[in-house]
Amino acid sequence: MKIWHMFLLGVLLNSHPSKATEFSVQHGPYLTNMTTDAVTIIWFTNKISAGAVEILDEDGSWREVSAQKHGLKDAYSLMHKIEIKGLKSGGTYHYRTVSREIKNPNPYGVLFGQRLVSAASRFEVFSTKRSDFSVYIINDNHEDKKNIRALLSLFPLRAGDFVVFNGDMVNFMSDEKQIFESVIDPATEFFAKEFPLVYVRGNHELRGKNARNWYDFFPTSEGEPYFLFRQGGVEFYVFDSGEDKHDSHFEYSGLVNFDAYRMEQTIWLKNRLQEEKEEKPLFRVALMHIPLYGGSDWYGERQNRKLWGGLLNQHGIDLMVSGHTHKFSWVPYRQGVHNYPIIIGGTKNFIRLDVTSKQLTVRAISLDGKVLTEKSL
Repeated sequence: MKIWHMFLLGVLLNSHPSKATEFSVQHGPYLTNMTTDAVTIIWFTNKISAGAVEILDEDGSWREVSAQKHGLKDAYSLMHKIEIKGLKSGGTYHYRTVSREIKNPNPYGVLFGQRLVSAASRFEVFSTKRSDFSVYIINDNHEDKKNIRALLSLFPLRAGDFVVFNGDMVNFMSDEKQIFESVIDPATEFFAKEFPLVYVRGNHELRGKNARNWYDFFPTSEGEPYFLFRQGGVEFYVFDSGEDKHDSHFEYSGLVNFDAYRMEQTIWLKNRLQEEKEEKPLFRVALMHIPLYGGSDWYGERQNRKLWGGLLNQHGIDLMVSGHTHKFSWVPYRQGVHNYPIIIGGTKNFIRLDVTSKQLTVRAISLDGKVLTEKSL
């Protein structure tokens, strides 16, 4: 077991001392890493166990799907992470999680304890054929548990929709309890059992001793925190904008190298933008925590702009959605500078993208329901 898994066990048990002897699911399940043919389902138990997902087939029977590597199914874990591949694009699936407590890890005959089966939930797989859907985006919540629940309660989610956490949802990553209480638990409570979560790393997710474990919770189809995915007629580019200050800044203690990481993403972006697509997207949307323009103009923003700005202009990005500044703003496009508008979310509002086969409508909406801006592309 990884060291951080052992630490996680202590967090789970200490957070629910009255249930320390009762085998239970503590967090999740939540959907992430959704593509047009796959999804990842993640949940956590308070005791070491083996996990699987059951999918309801058309004949009414439940089919088990397990995570396995090199012939061994995942087990002896608190985290259960199952990627389900080969799904039908646009298909609707019912699923439930199965957790089996491991009471005695005997190498020749494991002794299992209780078997927990969750209630059935459903999800719809992304599809390039979907004609309409909405995206709900929040950012910079900084572990404000009341605020995130207030925002999530405003989302009238329907089939095909998804939610984006656009960075700085935590203050730093010192322990897993922060990511559970500030991200996973509210997401599961309001949407993530049935609607996928897309999590864009902000600069605060990069800080703390457990920042290196962030990807364990939020895997992607490309194996990196920067990636591309498609829903309907929109191609979404997710960037990892890195830290806002120079690598040598005293806050980072010499433990970061974002200059090289930005170059890595530049190569990825060039390759992705030049790919020939069988189905050309109607729109391209960039999701990036630190905006290229309209932010603080600190080192990180300038470097990202220098490396990525020209490429995004050249290849026709239609909209950038960012955060970081803690206040809402709309940055109109400037021909030859950034040929696309930038919308920056604040801490007390959310951004909603409504997509049809003909247009993309952008709204920023405050906690009291007031529409701060509405634009159509």
